[in-house]
Amino acid sequence: MNKKLTKLTSSLLLTTMLVYTTPILAFTKEETVYSKINTKGENYKTIVSTHLINENKEQILNDLTDLINIENTNGDEEFKIDGENIIWNANGSDIYYQGETRKELPIECKIKYELNGEEISADEIVGKSGNIKITIEYQNNDAQIVTINGKRQTMYTPFTTIAMTYFNNSQNKNIEAKNAKIINDGTKTIIAGIAMPGMQESLNISNSKIEIPNKVEITMETSKFEQNNIITFVTPKILDENISFSKLNELYKKVDEIEKASKQIEEGANTLKEGTTQFVEKSQEFNNGIKALEEGTNKAHRNYKELNSGINQVTAGTKELNTGAKELSNGLTALGEGLSSIPENINKLYKGSSEVAEGLNDNKQTKAPGLVTGVNELAGTLNETISSLEKSLNTTRKSCEEGITKLTQSNIALNSVIRTLNAETQTTQIVTLKQIVKDNEEAIKEYSEKIQYIDAQLKALNAKKTEGAKDIQKITAGMKEVQTGVNQITSGLGILNNASSMLPESVNKLVQGSKKLTTGTENLTKGTTALSSGSKQMEQGLNTLKQSTTILANGSNALTEGATTINKGSIELAEGITTFNQEAVNKICEFVNSDIKNIALRAEKLQELSEEYTNFAKASENTGKEVNFILIADSVKEKEEKSENK
Repeated sequence: MNKKLTKLTSSLLLTTMLVYTTPILAFTKEETVYSKINTKGENYKTIVSTHLINENKEQILNDLTDLINIENTNGDEEFKIDGENIIWNANGSDIYYQGETRKELPIECKIKYELNGEEISADEIVGKSGNIKITIEYQNNDAQIVTINGKRQTMYTPFTTIAMTYFNNSQNKNIEAKNAKIINDGTKTIIAGIAMPGMQESLNISNSKIEIPNKVEITMETSKFEQNNIITFVTPKILDENISFSKLNELYKKVDEIEKASKQIEEGANTLKEGTTQFVEKSQEFNNGIKALEEGTNKAHRNYKELNSGINQVTAGTKELNTGAKELSNGLTALGEGLSSIPENINKLYKGSSEVAEGLNDNKQTKAPGLVTGVNELAGTLNETISSLEKSLNTTRKSCEEGITKLTQSNIALNSVIRTLNAETQTTQIVTLKQIVKDNEEAIKEYSEKIQYIDAQLKALNAKKTEGAKDIQKITAGMKEVQTGVNQITSGLGILNNASSMLPESVNKLVQGSKKLTTGTENLTKGTTALSSGSKQMEQGLNTLKQSTTILANGSNALTEGATTINKGSIELAEGITTFNQEAVNKICEFVNSDIKNIALRAEKLQELSEEYTNFAKASENTGKEVNFILIADSVKEKEEKSENK
């Protein structure tokens, strides 16, 4: 009597709430969507299991749902439905209920069978022998329009699918799988495959760089083919909610600093190249003038024997000689003026060398970091990011292990109660408790699968850490080569500086000599009448002039060769640094600032989509917490053993 009165009171209270109360949203909602699919992957029945978590122990919970055939699965709390509103008389407890839906799933599955290379239906392949190939392909139908860098683009909610099935070893051998893990316990082989449909398109990554799987392929040799159910777990939660993208921003900053430093090195090398090129040009001009002088003195010496017979010609020739001497004097004066720019060019060389060193090492005055510090900080940032990810994964793994332990302990306690109830033949309570044990076992299985997935991620992170360390080593080796080149440049500049300091003095001597030559030719013009009597003295003077010009020419050639060698070295250095920037630094910077930056932006947007996807059926605003999907494909067996689709 009291029980009937309680139900009547509850019904009246629910009816009153439908009319007069404001919805109470002091709860969160978790959904698990179970979908039965046939051997082709086509859905034919979907049941949604819902858990309303009553955090504030409210008496009444007002939920939204579009499910049909709703029933309470863990208690006797009553409810009323008004359109899409469903009001529960919770009495402070959590609510567990389920219902059916005809909505299309966000993930579509297609299953294809091949026998000896020919496609075949599931009904026809049962009991056959030969080479089998099974393709389980997933398609993401939950497309979203998002904005990235100011552009509207299509991305997909980041669902991850984990497909599992197993085969008996007595009938099958040489079992292999693509995009999957194979576990052989001796009697059966378990396949656990992973796919992320839509992820390739969402990240906008070319298949040539990396291929993100959207299907699982299984091959084997069979003597009598049959297949158990393929169970697929689908979740949108592939990214850790605690991942911080600020670390990537620090990485971009360091890459910009490296790029700036490398440009300073290249500019300094080009300045050095321009300075040495100009020095070689001026040295060549000076060398050409010396050669002309040497040729003139040799010619005068050769023609001396004809001087006595051609005194009249000499008289006329002395005027030309005087003109040439003046031109030589003018040329030497111009050369001296040209040499005045050499110190400035050397200063440019020193400036270029300093900029190179400054780009490599930290600036003590401005405290600006150099290339070496930038690379070290880059390595530290990469290690810190990977360590953070590992820590997060290990924390999640520990939570899964603790969940397994608690659920196992719960089942032990429940089984003990069931045994006691069996003795007392309390059938209704046994059914309810066995359902809880079953749910716990399913949860333990999900935790175990998640641990396997986390272990795979930890292994992948470890591989990335090793690859990153190798890349840093390559960059460090390249910097050492650049430092060696800078040291060689500095040494060459010292030699060049010493040589250039002696050059003006030599030129001054040449200028003085040319003035004397001019005076001599003028006197020669005046004294042509006494030329024959002083021919022997002239011969001696020509011999001395020849010897002097030969010595001067040899010195000039050596100076030009040295300047040319320095110039070649500076050109090779500039070209080498340019090549290093183009093939190493620029590519690294472009990769980080384009591919990685683009992928990071897309990954951040995927994280947002993941966090936004919190329910499948209807839910009140801000109540959705988490939703997962479980697709159960029919087994492929003889008809008498197989459940018929209804």
